[in-house]
Amino acid sequence: MDYYNVSSPDQISVRRIAEILSQESGFEKIPLLFTGGVDGGRGWRGDVKEMQLAITKAKTLGWTPKISSEKAIQLAAKDVMVNLTPGTMCQVRCNNTRLESCLKGF
Repeated sequence: MDYYNVSSPDQISVRRIAEILSQESGFEKIPLLFTGGVDGGRGWRGDVKEMQLAITKAKTLGWTPKISSEKAIQLAAKDVMVNLTPGTMCQVRCNNTRLESCLKGF
């Protein structure tokens, strides 16, 4: 059995992922809160600060990525928002206040 990494050739930060998800879900005004971490910015011991998959092997077969990591996150978030069932309840914590029915139009 052989394995291939399928990814974009770039990196994206956790902060940027959170910003994209906030924008796509209609929560762009909610402040992001990072609770610290360890070892110079890692979330927990053993966590990676940055990750970039090696896609050279897949490229040797003629495969090439068509979108960036940022665009992939954006498209996935949009897809989730479009495919939510009307009436779905969402619960999040923002400054210790529980928000229900947090999705626009639901």
